[in-house]
Amino acid sequence: MQNSSTVGTSSSYSSTRVQFDQPIRVVVVDDSADFRVVVCELLKMLFDIEIVGVGANGFEALELTAEHGPDLVIMDVNMPVLDGITAASLIAEHFPTTTIIMMSGDDSPELRDRCLRNGADAFSPKRNIAKNISGLRSVWM
Repeated sequence: MQNSSTVGTSSSYSSTRVQFDQPIRVVVVDDSADFRVVVCELLKMLFDIEIVGVGANGFEALELTAEHGPDLVIMDVNMPVLDGITAASLIAEHFPTTTIIMMSGDDSPELRDRCLRNGADAFSPKRNIAKNISGLRSVWM
């Protein structure tokens, strides 16, 4: 696992599907249903993964993590009920082996640093998620 990083330094992404010994178990959390679908489809297209849960807020992220014990949580920062940064902090505290990747429409260095200080292993701006998604493998490996 790699700490304190922004994923996606590559300018393009590969369409080759990466295979692992066992599928990576993933929870995807975002308050936008459309964006959840995009992230799930990109992940399934590029990686040998199993989407074990999909949620719309930080509270659901906590519930899904407790229920499924995923290898990876990919989560939005700004969500209702419980924000992603608070959820990331709680997940990191209670499920320390789960990798957390935060994403946001705000790609300011201050927000990225705040996410990383509060339990996230990596941060990706939403506007770059399609090209950054192929760089995600280095974060949870």
